[in-house]
Amino acid sequence: MPIEQIHDARVLANELVPWLERTLGWREVSVGGFDQPAEAGGSNETRFIDVHWTDPEPRAQRFILRIEPTMNQLFLDPSLERQCLLLDNLKGQGLPVPEVFAFESDPGVLGAPFAVMECVAGYIPSPSYNTAGWLFDAPPEIRRELWLHGLAALVEIGNAAVDEMGFLARPTYGGDPIDQELHYTLASLRWATSGTPAKGLEALWADLAASRPDFQPRLSWGDARVGNVIFQDTSVAAVIDWEQASLSGSLVDLGWWLFFDVFHSTERGVARLEGLPDRSETLDRWVALGGVEPTDIDWYERFAGLRLATIFARVLQLAEERGDNEFADSFRARNPAIRILEAMNAI
Repeated sequence: MPIEQIHDARVLANELVPWLERTLGWREVSVGGFDQPAEAGGSNETRFIDVHWTDPEPRAQRFILRIEPTMNQLFLDPSLERQCLLLDNLKGQGLPVPEVFAFESDPGVLGAPFAVMECVAGYIPSPSYNTAGWLFDAPPEIRRELWLHGLAALVEIGNAAVDEMGFLARPTYGGDPIDQELHYTLASLRWATSGTPAKGLEALWADLAASRPDFQPRLSWGDARVGNVIFQDTSVAAVIDWEQASLSGSLVDLGWWLFFDVFHSTERGVARLEGLPDRSETLDRWVALGGVEPTDIDWYERFAGLRLATIFARVLQLAEERGDNEFADSFRARNPAIRILEAMNAI
């Protein structure tokens, strides 16, 4: 569900032109476009912007403008600044992420913090990739290669150096990063349900907290799924959407990857595409690629389900707030994450 566009394109252009000239030193700037990506998510207001400028020769380039949400907020803590700091760090380590050209923390410019980022060319598998789209139309060997390249990028992210990523810590939520992420998830759940106890989900949280595995502090992308990878042919051009990043470990990402594989197939009543490695092969390849041994992977899959159910609880809450009763009633009766957790006997 794309986040509502609350900024008028003409207002954005009027404010961005002097800001770009002042911040990046460009001259004779003009800004147009402001289209929303077709598959834009609900975590930020996202626009394509077409910029022309002189530096010193005439230049033109398409960028991504991301604006931190001030309404219809999907996440409890949607800090865009934290995401930009992380992208700068990962870009410096040579990982495939978009470049951040400039970040503005002052809400006085556009009404909220925002960033101008690289628009990476390529293809992103749609949420319905098992039934339609370019991945659906690709031969099985291409599908397999793409999946494994995405998994390799996931391993690479999990093996990134984290010495200078203290900004990802959430110390008010607990001691070590996995404890912080557990308690942040509980706080998010209670925020998304307006404090009304979600009994099955809170019971799952208590079970996860009581049985949490040992772990090594590693980077977690936070939204690790094939639909957040930009591909050029079958190679990974960029990994996007870092709103949920933490230091809770790479197995958090592997659990999320596996849970979303079920979400995009079994939960929707469709078969997985021929050529995509199954769960067993994905786990084997994860280890072969240098990933952390997937001990307690069932715990991480259940944690993924809890986190996704929390996000969907917030989606439901937003639908109710905007008066979309038909969507809210339908979604309330069929929270996909809860259905998967029930099939796993997790709740």
